[in-house]
Amino acid sequence: MLESSLPPRFRGGQLIPLIGGMTNQSYRLQLESGRYFLRVGTPMAARVGIKRRHEMALHLQASRAGLAPALHFMDVERGLMITDWVTGAEQTADWHTTAGLQRLAAVLHQVHTLPVPSCHLDLSAHLYFYLARICLRDGLLKQAFARAQQLLAALPPAPAVFCHNDVSPLNLFGAPLQLVDWEYAGAGDAAFDLACACHAFALDGGQQLQLLTAYQAKGGVCSGERLDVMRQVADVVALLWARVFAENTGLAHYDTLYQQQRQRCQEWLS
Repeated sequence: MLESSLPPRFRGGQLIPLIGGMTNQSYRLQLESGRYFLRVGTPMAARVGIKRRHEMALHLQASRAGLAPALHFMDVERGLMITDWVTGAEQTADWHTTAGLQRLAAVLHQVHTLPVPSCHLDLSAHLYFYLARICLRDGLLKQAFARAQQLLAALPPAPAVFCHNDVSPLNLFGAPLQLVDWEYAGAGDAAFDLACACHAFALDGGQQLQLLTAYQAKGGVCSGERLDVMRQVADVVALLWARVFAENTGLAHYDTLYQQQRQRCQEWLS
């Protein structure tokens, strides 16, 4: 039973399931002492490259900087986590406006200026990790994988920064803004973090330029050319991630996501 897995002071409350999120089950935990966020992590964490001990360490680092909600409990073996409830999480923001893009650029820059962690997200190895867990390797998937590896190999080195690597509307709440789900965080390429945000927020070309310009104005270092490359790499990461989940869960929505990602990759591969 879920409640028995929690520390005594977090038992006896009301668990309200939350809608949203692709992999984990989340709840609002209502206690007499207040509201909390409770996450039950996916049992597939290891198969999709999630390292819970890294997640806990980086969440704590971000929370000390005010960029993540305070962490009260985490069971790294089961992926159980309890944090503060983020004020304003019920509100939605229009991230496609100039003001919204400036806010998004600001929080990305804040993350990137945190002390660089010791754990690193090696994108080339990350892609190989996913490919090794996929049985159905259709021709386009293999082509996209090869293209991503070529793009990464051709990129000049860039200083590593602290990256969240999954900035999305579902992971960004509150005022001031805070991020949740630090599952893929680590030292990495700022351009990849920006590319993932462009993808997750469905930014068009003009909005991507606005985001990059606002990020650079804050002092962030990333060129438009590097962002363009990383947008393709991010597409391939999402493609392989969706395929791993589709094969291992058999759930239709992961296959739908895979087909959507496949179409995205096909457009720039052709």
